[in-house]
Amino acid sequence: MNVWGMSDRGLIRLENQDMFLVDVLHDQNQAVLAVCDGMGGARAGNVASEIAINTFSEEIKNLLKPSMSTTYMKNIALAAVTEANARVYEKSNESEHFSGMGTTLVGALVDGNKAVIVNVGDSRAYFASKSGIVKVTKDHSLVEEMLTRGEITEDQARTHPNKNLITRALGAEPSIKADAFVLTLQKEQVLLLCSDGLTNMLSDEEILSEILENGQLEKCCERLISCANGRGGMDNITVILLTL
Repeated sequence: MNVWGMSDRGLIRLENQDMFLVDVLHDQNQAVLAVCDGMGGARAGNVASEIAINTFSEEIKNLLKPSMSTTYMKNIALAAVTEANARVYEKSNESEHFSGMGTTLVGALVDGNKAVIVNVGDSRAYFASKSGIVKVTKDHSLVEEMLTRGEITEDQARTHPNKNLITRALGAEPSIKADAFVLTLQKEQVLLLCSDGLTNMLSDEEILSEILENGQLEKCCERLISCANGRGGMDNITVILLTL
């Protein structure tokens, strides 16, 4: 199992409110991964994403077992998101400084060739291979809802003025509903987790091309971030890649 991760402030934002987690337990052939994209005034977004990442990691690692069933993996991943939401929400109510803060989260729990993906917000998970690129997660956003209803096309969604308005975030409400996906990883596949700072700048096909055509996966996070910055770097950019 090989995993790489990288985060960049981008060219416009004054600070990086993204956080990422790459925790590989090589002796168990397991990994816990996550990307959070924080939001909130001053440095509140940083606080939200840091709390969420740390809580997600702690909660899952406390319950890891060898050779877990996918049902068990899904249950502990969803429980970790629930606890992360509770802690961010609690912090957001401590003072006006933190009021209204929140964060997206896309996380992966991998055990051998089994993977469970969980997400809240518009940070995404993809599978990339020679067969193409598949978006695993579904954005919790206004534009995604419009797309689902057939009100706009995929091309219109990419440039829609409200594309950054999300409908779910950790810390926004006392409770949260996360989506969960159970997957089987193949040797030739690459699992990608990323914030919208990447997907708002590059199309899915451009991301796939960068993963497949240039080789050297260990340098691909850096290349993807460079490409996003080359398009304007309008937001923080975070990328995690995993391959078996």
